[in-house]
Amino acid sequence: MSGLNNSQVPIYIINLEKSTDRKAYMQAQFDSLFDHNSMQEIYFFTGINGKENPNHPLFKRYNNKKRLNVKGYPLTLSQLGCYASHYSMWEKCVELNQPIIILEDDAKFKNNF
Repeated sequence: MSGLNNSQVPIYIINLEKSTDRKAYMQAQFDSLFDHNSMQEIYFFTGINGKENPNHPLFKRYNNKKRLNVKGYPLTLSQLGCYASHYSMWEKCVELNQPIIILEDDAKFKNNF
């Protein structure tokens, strides 16, 4: 891919542990976009499955009262898991003190990504 250099912004992909097909799909997309000599850093982050972990501590940080006032219904456990996964990635960004790209495992790339 042209124009890339070793100061790339690292890419983090949120992927539920059970979604091995989605992980393989994302890896195949990156393999086709970046050559093996690319310095692009790609990491898979094990997403938080709200259905399997309904009492995750990050769920307490979500403002469900505001959500109810604005939308009229609460987030589902799956949506809370998505929120907590992204929140964890924001924390990772702060920890690294550098920008990162956060993607979900169903992203579809064009050749000019």
